[in-house]
Amino acid sequence: MKMKKEQFTKIPNKILVEMARSLSFCEKTRIFCAILRKTAGWNKKEDWIALSQFEDLTGMAKPNVCRALKKLLKEKIIIKMDNKYRINDITARWQALSKRTPFIKTDKGDYQNGKSVLSKPIPTKETITKDIYLQKTRGKGQIQFDPYSSKNEKMEDLMTLNNFLDFWELYPRKKQSDRLKTMRLFIKLPQSYFPKIMNALEEFIDSDNWNKADGIFIPHPSNWIRDCKWEDDPEEF
Repeated sequence: MKMKKEQFTKIPNKILVEMARSLSFCEKTRIFCAILRKTAGWNKKEDWIALSQFEDLTGMAKPNVCRALKKLLKEKIIIKMDNKYRINDITARWQALSKRTPFIKTDKGDYQNGKSVLSKPIPTKETITKDIYLQKTRGKGQIQFDPYSSKNEKMEDLMTLNNFLDFWELYPRKKQSDRLKTMRLFIKLPQSYFPKIMNALEEFIDSDNWNKADGIFIPHPSNWIRDCKWEDDPEEF
């Protein structure tokens, strides 16, 4: 279902993606942004969105996703029909939040009605930070995947999560099941490689090899990164 012509404020899809994954925003806001990305981001009124997609888009665990969705549905901010979600554009029907209970400041943090204001997010594989991951893999001697990098590569000189997201969004043939594997390989690379990788990827996307036979010759992104394919000629196998 296409969206009707209305006045819009242009928001880059990259911003919605970052908001959906950022711990700076509450769970409901992140889910709201994820639905916006899947619907308005593709010029659609509604879209079928599985819980696994919400998990991937937000980095939140399934229980947190379900809790946020339940609240948004109860407040009539979003609408669900046949597992298709959409933003309720009749904003007058959005239910106002109940009157706030005063915050109680304690030495253990902010509490409301005797309960912690913010529940602790459940960590998932997607929310493991680069630093934690690199510390673990360095301890196991697994960090030296890249044939070009030195053993003393500084952590701050490696690829960032934003670098990976830019690469992942551009890569044409991918599966969500391959995302974490690709990310683990990608963030071990020096950040100085990023322009070269992105330029090479654009050349591969335009190449005849990747565009013939419905793209069956496009490798999985993890293999493309692992084998340093950005060094190859796009027109050669």
